Order: sequence, then C-alpha cells, then structure tokens
Amino acid sequence: MHWPCEFSNTRGRCVNVSARHGKKGHQNDKGKVFAVGDYKSAFKSIDYKVKWMNIIEVLLADFQEELQDLENKNLQQLDHVELIRKLHMKNISQFYRHLNGARSYGSHGTCLCCLIRIPEYALRCGHVLCSKCVVAYGKARRATFEMDFCPLHPDKTR
Repeated sequence: MHWPCEFSNTRGRCVNVSARHGKKGHQNDKGKVFAVGDYKSAFKSIDYKVKWMNIIEVLLADFQEELQDLENKNLQQLDHVELIRKLHMKNISQFYRHLNGARSYGSHGTCLCCLIRIPEYALRCGHVLCSKCVVAYGKARRATFEMDFCPLHPDKTR
C-alpha cells in the first residue's frame, strides 16, 4: 500500500504510492498527471516470504541466546520480564541507530517501539508509544506513568 510506483518516462517519475494511485494516472512531485496508467511495481511481498522468515528465525535464535547469556550473568538478580525488556530496548535502539537515529522517524499509526499497537501517548522527544510500551518502560506513579527516557533512543534522552 505504501510502496512507491515505479513508472517513469522522459516526462518524469511517478510519486504515487499504491494506496493513493487509483485511476488518476502517474503524477510528479507537484501533483501534475504526466501519464495515464495503473500503478507499477516489480516488488511482490510473496517473493520475500521465505527470506523474511529465515531472517526472523536467525534473529529470534540470536535473541534467545543473548537472553540466556544475560540470565546466566545476572543469576536471577533481575526477573525474566526485566531482562527481556532491557534486551528489547538495546535491540531497538541499535536498530534505529543504523537508520540515522530514531529522531528521524515518527508515526501516529504504529507504535515504533513494538510495531504492533496503535500509539496513544506522546513523549517529550516527539515519539508516540502505545499503552503497553508505556507500561513496560515507564514507572507507575499513582494513576499515571512517568518515562525518564524514550526506549527508541534511551542514550539520547536520559
């Protein structure tokens, strides 16, 4: 739905994404239609299914191994959920560092911490998290939660 159209000719390159293309034709970055035609893309998600599943399996195995190492080092000083939370925060902050930092990304449609739920709570840095992530990374204070840092870039917000 959000993959850009790949049509181009001597008059320009289409900037429409699949969800916005419709029957209006190919448009340039000024919104002017420069060619008639349907959305074009060589990308097919089904082609990447096996590769995607293999990557997930490798990352999950790495995560489990790292979790086991942390459990062995901590010798039950931290509970299992706290270890997972710390490992997840480390992994997501590393992920965003590879993409020029988390400050370059924002979404009001998907929580960028868990990539599962709809975000509801805005942080000082501008990121918006879902209630589950706020509970996971925040500190309970009566009827509210305080967050000392954003889990997407904890080293930048402390």
